[in-house]
Amino acid sequence: MKKRLLIRKKLTPLFYSVFFMLLFVNVGFAQVISNSTFNTNITGWNGYVGTTPTASLVSWSSSEGGIALGSLKFVPIAATNRIQSIPSVTPATAGDYLITAKVKGTAATSIQLQFLQSGITRTSGAKVLTGGWDDVSFLATALNTASTGSVRLIAGAASTYYIDDVYFTYVPPITPTITASVTGLSGFNTITANPSASQFFNVSGTNLTNDIVVTTTSTDFELSTDAGFTSTALPITINKGSGTVAVTPIYVRLKSGLSLGTKSGSTISVTSTDANTITPLTLSGNVNSSFYYDGSGLLSDVANWGTNPDGTGSNPLDLLATNTIYFIKNGSASTDALWTLGSGSKVVLGDASSTAVVLTVASTFPITGTLDIAAASSGSNSILWQDSSLPSFGVLHSTSEVHLQPVATATYTFVPSTTTFGKLFIDGLGVVNLGTGVQNIQTSLTVASGSTLGLVFATTSWIYFNTGATATIHGVIKSPKPLGIFNYGVSTPGTGFGSLQFQDASPSLTLGSESTVEYNRSGATSASNQTQVVSTLPIGISYANLTLSEVTSPTYSTAKTIAGPITVTGKLTVSQGIASSTFTTGGN
Repeated sequence: MKKRLLIRKKLTPLFYSVFFMLLFVNVGFAQVISNSTFNTNITGWNGYVGTTPTASLVSWSSSEGGIALGSLKFVPIAATNRIQSIPSVTPATAGDYLITAKVKGTAATSIQLQFLQSGITRTSGAKVLTGGWDDVSFLATALNTASTGSVRLIAGAASTYYIDDVYFTYVPPITPTITASVTGLSGFNTITANPSASQFFNVSGTNLTNDIVVTTTSTDFELSTDAGFTSTALPITINKGSGTVAVTPIYVRLKSGLSLGTKSGSTISVTSTDANTITPLTLSGNVNSSFYYDGSGLLSDVANWGTNPDGTGSNPLDLLATNTIYFIKNGSASTDALWTLGSGSKVVLGDASSTAVVLTVASTFPITGTLDIAAASSGSNSILWQDSSLPSFGVLHSTSEVHLQPVATATYTFVPSTTTFGKLFIDGLGVVNLGTGVQNIQTSLTVASGSTLGLVFATTSWIYFNTGATATIHGVIKSPKPLGIFNYGVSTPGTGFGSLQFQDASPSLTLGSESTVEYNRSGATSASNQTQVVSTLPIGISYANLTLSEVTSPTYSTAKTIAGPITVTGKLTVSQGIASSTFTTGGN
């Protein structure tokens, strides 16, 4: 029977488990030792008594074989007689090699494997045989590529042995690896008396030879393995176990009792000896003082602010300090003066333990600085923004309300350019134009009757509605965007969609009977961007009033395209600005 030369993938449980894994997934590569499968002869191998070649000890057997018939028969006349490959093999890559063979011999006798190279002999332990075909193996370490080497099998007794399928397989080094889930943590905020809310990151490791050590030299931040910070002792040592460390959270927070100001420059090191190097994680945050509005009197009067949550206690020197949080939670209020917050300061409206309050930012009395809106124990905390200046919003709870109510036309370009609203209302007399940027809606957008929302041309600007968020239009909404206004089933918002992008494929969209949707494409600057798409609507939703208009371009006209069926239950107005404009319909 003819046998094939092969690299075996299936090894017995008697092999070292780590090498079993390497071979099984084909990580290593095998070098064939001269005639190592002994298909038809034993050329390249010889027997030895001591250092004397003794050919009579070996012969080819056609009746025995490890996988198929054909093997080397070895009949030593004494223990320590051996067979050896001649000359043998030169490692293709420096490093460790696994020598494997199939051996059959008398039960309870033994055999050893050796590798000889550069005057160094590497020897395995004795493998006790069962009487059947046994798998034997030996890891020869630190071999070089400068010289050839020989494989030996040494008899443990004067007996009869059959040898087959001898392989010499490179074992790639196992690299200890550690990982951290982030490169840094930022946005920690607290007041001087308290630690900040915690954040966490995960560490893990594979093939480890040493424990993972997590530590910091920071005097501003503290670490723990639990969210309750029952222990903040450093360093944190995570036992390597058998070499694998599962995902393990490390919690981080600002300490209590710190001085005011920005806290940056601190790092966290994650190390394990012999493993890869992780760049230290960066940390940053702010420590603030805090004052509370007492719920009565002028907002601009420092006498109405105190250090205690009910507004009593020491008053601030002014309302312009840096790194200060001003809480408005004890009653509704209106701005009565210009208010410019100091660096690192902000206003927080409401508190989860208090009923809802309203902050009116009156026209000509804006707040310059960041505004957060918290949850309320009942109702919704609300900001009525009546000034034409640009608000800057921070964290807005999903139940919070922002009402844009300018007394005249105003363009709002929010800072930061991506703002996530809970509930956004356009419900003032003045037209609200949203500038460039991205607005995310967690809960709802409402355009009230008599109010107008204008959207921008830029493809990088849109409003994105998270799953379940609603849009209710009773007033006017208009957009010059080439791709139109409405898109649905948008899992990843982007430039390839219109002005209002809904994550839901069947969105909660209401166009009231008094609503008007206007496609007012304008500013065409080339023949390639003069078309505007008129959006089709979800089944069961119709346009109440639809206007198709344009602002005349010096060179190019605008083409309106309707790709599918639409229904207008009220008035359709077509007001293309120049005679060469076109209006194209399609669909059914």
